[in-house]
Amino acid sequence: MSHQKIIEQALLLLRKQKENKDSYFFDSERFSKIKIDKNNFQHIPPRLPEKKMLFVDGGESCIFSSPSFSFYMMRVYKTIYDGKEKSHAARHDFFLYIESALKNDLLQYVAHVISPHFANLSTTFASDDPELKLNFGKINHAEIASILRRQAELQWAVLSAAEADSIVIDGSLHCKSTYEESALEALYAKAAVHNALVCGLSKSSDILTDTGNAAALALERYGTEGAWLYYPALHSDTAYSTGFVKLHPLSYYIFRFDIQKKSEEQILAMAAALASHSTDPAFIGYPYGLLEADQHARISKEEKRRWQVFFQAKLGSSWQEIEKALHSSDAHAVLDSMHY
Repeated sequence: MSHQKIIEQALLLLRKQKENKDSYFFDSERFSKIKIDKNNFQHIPPRLPEKKMLFVDGGESCIFSSPSFSFYMMRVYKTIYDGKEKSHAARHDFFLYIESALKNDLLQYVAHVISPHFANLSTTFASDDPELKLNFGKINHAEIASILRRQAELQWAVLSAAEADSIVIDGSLHCKSTYEESALEALYAKAAVHNALVCGLSKSSDILTDTGNAAALALERYGTEGAWLYYPALHSDTAYSTGFVKLHPLSYYIFRFDIQKKSEEQILAMAAALASHSTDPAFIGYPYGLLEADQHARISKEEKRRWQVFFQAKLGSSWQEIEKALHSSDAHAVLDSMHY
């Protein structure tokens, strides 16, 4: 096959669109079908937020990694808005050390969280844990770091729940593990004490329709004008339900919107509060509080490099043995750094 034929076939596939009418959402998390109903669209009215909103996000960066151990820099960030005015922000940096160990001929990963706030997250993960393998595939240091970062985000929200009337988490409220489930249950309980509402906004969603289209594309094809809420989209026996939101008339983006089960009036009011925060031209249609949290939770390559140099210097003669362990898995990094 000629190079031109290869390009033509690639273009043919890329141009392919599913024109079939979408009738159902397919919920792969619960393996059920839910009929798409145009009556579930609600216009989001322009409304100034009247209450305090807490936005939370987190980030991580691997400082050192080998098959035997990994060392991560972790970060959680929160920002609170009273109406549209920022009233408070804080971040917490901490470290995570994960080591591989054999116990009774079974590979285990032992996680040590170095933090005054999240030391209780330190735990042991079995490599054959069926729940983790189902949701994350192959279990490794990176997946464990992701699980613990998510738990830290939720615990950071728990510690801050008394400060706000609503809590907005980056990502969905769907639990991929019992570790995350227990953290979310703690957040729901703390929010209930303070009469706060918990919701999650996802920048991406893998929910599909019966024709294989993305749920967001199917909803966009209805041509609903302005900012809108589509709710409910998925039914659940959990503490939350799922919808979709377009938070600004000029936005190209439709987000998955998970929210605790409340009255439709409360849910629409929450969508309106998020829409009032989604007018920044840097990312129109996305709440500025989450944008701020995302930017401040990120750990840059420059910061990662500074920590690498710092620990190399502090480790002294011990660094030579650690460096040997790192070379067992960093050959790809050498190739990646080469330019042709």
